[in-house]
Amino acid sequence: MLSASYTPIIANLLYTHSREFVGIFDVALGWFTQVNPVAVQLLGYPSEEAFLTDPDHSLRVPPWTVAEWRDLCELTQREGHHELEASLRRHHGDPFHAYLRLTHFEVEGRVMLLVCLAEQSPLQRAERALAHSVRRFEAVFTNATIGIIVCDKAGLMVSANELAGQLFGYAPAALLGQAVEVLVPDATGRHHEQL
Repeated sequence: MLSASYTPIIANLLYTHSREFVGIFDVALGWFTQVNPVAVQLLGYPSEEAFLTDPDHSLRVPPWTVAEWRDLCELTQREGHHELEASLRRHHGDPFHAYLRLTHFEVEGRVMLLVCLAEQSPLQRAERALAHSVRRFEAVFTNATIGIIVCDKAGLMVSANELAGQLFGYAPAALLGQAVEVLVPDATGRHHEQL
C-alpha cells in the first residue's frame, strides 16, 4: 500500500494524466463535481466549467430512466465496481459508443462514483463481444452436467470437458488429437462424417 504522503500526488497524476475520461459523480447531486481534461476534450466542451454547468445532465442516448439510474447506482454500491457499455453523446449531440467503469466510494457521508470511460471503436466492441462469448462458452463447457467432446471435420477430438473424460475413462487431455472412433461403437464410428 502507498504511504499517505504519496497518495495525493499519485491520485492527482492518475486523474490529470489519464488517457481516458475520469470524473467524480455526486449521486445526490446527480451530476459530476469535477472531470479531467480528457473528459472535456472527449465530450467536446470548451472547458470543465462549461461541462459542469451544462443543464443537460443526460450523457446516455437514450437517457437512463430514474429507475434504471437508481438500479445502476445501487448495483455499483453493492458490488463496489461495475462496468458496462453505453451509447453516449458529445456536447453537440453526436453519439459515440463508450465503455464505462463505475467505482463506488463515499466522502464525508456523500455517495460518489468514480466514472472512467473510453470511446470504443467498432473493432474494440467486436473484440469485447468475442471475449464475452468465449467466456460464456468456456463456462458452459466447463460446468456442463453432460460430457462434451468437440471434433474437427476429420473426426479428431479437439476439445473435451472433464465429465467426458470421466465417462470414457480418459483424462481429457488424453483424448485430444485422437479419432472419435476410439469412443463410439464400430458400426456408428465408421460413419462419423455423416452424423
